[in-house]
Amino acid sequence: MWGSVSAELLLLRKRVGVWVLLGIWVLLALIFGYVFPYITYVSGGTFAGPDDGQSQLVDMLPATVIDNVIVGFPFFGGALVLMLGVLAVGSEYGWGTLKTILTQRPGRGRVFAAKLLALGLVLVPFVVFAFATAAVSSALIAWREGAAMDWPSVAAIVEAMAAGWFV
Repeated sequence: MWGSVSAELLLLRKRVGVWVLLGIWVLLALIFGYVFPYITYVSGGTFAGPDDGQSQLVDMLPATVIDNVIVGFPFFGGALVLMLGVLAVGSEYGWGTLKTILTQRPGRGRVFAAKLLALGLVLVPFVVFAFATAAVSSALIAWREGAAMDWPSVAAIVEAMAAGWFV
C-alpha cells in the first residue's frame, strides 16, 4: 500500500499543475485576505458599515490571522481541491494509464485508496503555505501600522490548520 502511495505522491509532485494550483491558492489567500482589505483600509473605504477603519485593521492583525485565512478555504479552496482531484485521476484516465494501473496493480480499492491518501498528504503543504503567507502578511501590516503583534496560541494555529485541511 505504501508503495502505491509513494508512487502517487511522486506523480503529484512532478506535475506542474499541482504547483500552479499551490501558487494560485496562496495568491488568492493573500489577495482576498490582506491585499484588498489593506488597500481599502489605506484608501479610507469601508467594507461594511461606517466606522473609522479600525475594525478593518484589527481583522488583518496577527491576533485574527486564523479567522482571516480560514474564511477563504471554503470560498476558493474547494474549487482548487476539486481541480487537484481532477488532475490526479482525470489525467490518468485521459492518457489511458489508469487502465494499465488497474490491470497490473493489486486492486481497484487499493489504487484509489492510495490516490486519496496521496491527495490528502499533498493538501498539507497547501494549508501550511496559506497560513504562513497569512502570518507574514499580518506581521508586515502590524509592523507598518505600529500595531501590537499578539499571536494566537500554537495549539489554536495547529487546530485551525487541521480544520483547514479537513475543509
